Amino acid sequence: MPVEQALHIWPNPVNLSLIIFRPMKIVVLDGFALNPGDLSWEPLKALGQVEIYDRTPPEQVAERIRDAAIILTNKAIVNADAILGSPSLQYIGVMATGYNVVDVKTATDQRIVVTNVPAYSTASVAQLTFALILELCQGVGLHAESVRNGEWAASKDFSYWKMPLNELNDKTLGIIGFGQIGKAVARIALAFGMQVIVSHKHPGAGQDGGCEIYRPGQLFPGIGYRFPALPPQRTEQGICQHCLAGYYETFRISYQYQPRPPRPGSRPGRRAE
Repeated sequence: MPVEQALHIWPNPVNLSLIIFRPMKIVVLDGFALNPGDLSWEPLKALGQVEIYDRTPPEQVAERIRDAAIILTNKAIVNADAILGSPSLQYIGVMATGYNVVDVKTATDQRIVVTNVPAYSTASVAQLTFALILELCQGVGLHAESVRNGEWAASKDFSYWKMPLNELNDKTLGIIGFGQIGKAVARIALAFGMQVIVSHKHPGAGQDGGCEIYRPGQLFPGIGYRFPALPPQRTEQGICQHCLAGYYETFRISYQYQPRPPRPGSRPGRRAE
């Protein structure tokens, strides 16, 4: 703080001898998840005294943040005891979207600001969703391993496959929750020619774009693939558990799926020329 500003706050110059200016202490509890070594911490270090831990066990959180003004966490849990034991704490930054790792109520009661990073992973999660769906439909890993083991070369048939190969076109995808991730998944599904139905508490939202909107609880019957796009905080309502149970059932059904007869002239697979 400049001396002029200090004099403005404490107009009596005699009191300046009692003022100790300390750099703001910033603690990063689990920095490896955010920066395994390919980024620079220097911009953060320019803001104060920074302590960076790759990982922090739960029993060490309170000790490491005791004198901190700012803490940054990804998955390290900052509970009520840790917050109440940090009298200098002013800000908790969650370096992820879900903020259930922080006792937000206690932080609010102590006038501590808590923020997260929404939407940073939207494209990544949507991409991973379809990586899993495509693996389920095509068995790329299964077939790649089979080819490496020489099974295709030893096959008596020109066409070769280890499981039914399912096309996404005309299949139905059910999405539970229609936030940014749910909408990103829907756009990819529509590009694959899928029919998309959505369970959303506001049925009027998102009807543009070719999605059918249903109220919660009306989605599951008759769909081929299910994707829960809900925050972890909703688990206490039993929604996510129901979705995950549906995942396993969907996988089981999909591997028992009987493919439609091939179109004339089409082949499920062929050797490279």
